[in-house]
Amino acid sequence: MKNLIVGVVDDIHLTLGRLAAVLRETELGHLPDLFQKNIVSGIIAELLSRGIVDRSNGMYRRNGPHRFPDLLSDEVPGVEIKVALDKNMPKGHLPKAGRYLVCRYAFVDQQPRIFEVRCGEVGVEDFNVSSTPGDSGKTATIKAACLRRLEVIYSGCDVGV
Repeated sequence: MKNLIVGVVDDIHLTLGRLAAVLRETELGHLPDLFQKNIVSGIIAELLSRGIVDRSNGMYRRNGPHRFPDLLSDEVPGVEIKVALDKNMPKGHLPKAGRYLVCRYAFVDQQPRIFEVRCGEVGVEDFNVSSTPGDSGKTATIKAACLRRLEVIYSGCDVGV
């Protein structure tokens, strides 16, 4: 998966660079000014998912929207994709055990840059679960110790995080 991810991340950076250029040309602004950070994370997750499927020679296929895991395979375990900004831990709504691909990015010169991708098994016990009154509901955040345990399969630009 390492070699595949390097190509996918390069493709994502190219795509986001083109998008940034169009936004500059049309004077709409920069991605972090136009969209909430969770929207940018969602864009990166979609590009990552599509890129893996496109480059996997049929090994992976996308699951339906809002289905677990994000990627299915008849040959290897499925993969859930999580994306997190800067030092934030990746999160979802419910803790679910499985194989995870965690992508972390930061804004560099107003453009999202992926600086790390990790992969590995995550158990239900590897989540912190909260249900704060007044927020959007339950949140399950992957614990920092679990994130550090996952294998680094991409380490890119130094973004100072």
